[in-house]
Amino acid sequence: MLSFEELTGNPVAKRAIEVAAVGGLKVALVALDREAARALAEAASALGTGYVFMLTPCPCGNWGSPRPCNCEPEEIKAHQRSVAWKEALREADVWACVHGPDQNELQEFLGGQRGEPLRAIVRRVGAARPWFRERLGEAVQDLTRNARELLLKAAEAYQFSWMDIRCVLRAAEAIRALGDAPTIEAAHVAEAVEYRPQRLRGRIIP
Repeated sequence: MLSFEELTGNPVAKRAIEVAAVGGLKVALVALDREAARALAEAASALGTGYVFMLTPCPCGNWGSPRPCNCEPEEIKAHQRSVAWKEALREADVWACVHGPDQNELQEFLGGQRGEPLRAIVRRVGAARPWFRERLGEAVQDLTRNARELLLKAAEAYQFSWMDIRCVLRAAEAIRALGDAPTIEAAHVAEAVEYRPQRLRGRIIP
């Protein structure tokens, strides 16, 4: 079985579970590689995320990956209307795709290179949680002008619901806490927006 440290790639998914752990947020992992997703889900549980939804993009699991997908468009849509997907779309705060290794990542793995140890992320999360809890609920007043403008643009572009706005603000609060920043900057909001499922449309979600 693949360990978290052996997973040299998937920086976005790794960051997503770290952010989710700081905020106690629920995370949805869309598995384009089941073994990598399993390693990340175990790490997320160890970090104390709110809940981990494990999803596949289609019945065969290959839609959106370099591997051929034999599923028909209607099969993919039906799969993503399943109970598991509906529950994740209703409840998950943070979304990320989990990819298989590319050539560079495979070369790093075969050369003995390993990813960041989980214990290092545990330390960062533990240090950020008190700061997150101290400022919890103050995201709106802590937004800088640029951060507020970026959130307004993203909300219009992706037709965010109130749930989406809440999730973006909670994730931005966690990102700010990880950086020990006094205010929520545009960069924090931009990263938080990347964790919404709307960003997966056309790639993973038809």
